[in-house]
Amino acid sequence: MSGLSRPRTSGAEAGGAALSPRTAGVRVLRVAIILSALFTMLALAMLIRDTPIAFTLFMFVGQPLFVVALILLVGAIAADLKARQLL
Repeated sequence: MSGLSRPRTSGAEAGGAALSPRTAGVRVLRVAIILSALFTMLALAMLIRDTPIAFTLFMFVGQPLFVVALILLVGAIAADLKARQLL
């Protein structure tokens, strides 16, 4: 068994990069998920403690976070569809 070669990631060459070219798309999706989670936490904080400060944070911070996350998600989907030549 020690004479067997070690498996490589797909597309990796002897001197090439082992990472796939889609890592930027995955990173964008992770950022979108994190921003959506922050939005959800602010929304839950507003529902639990209905104070003017919680409402102001939700309106001025939470909703723009959700809009940015939505734009990132749509952009990642469009880039993936263009890469697969479906769009």
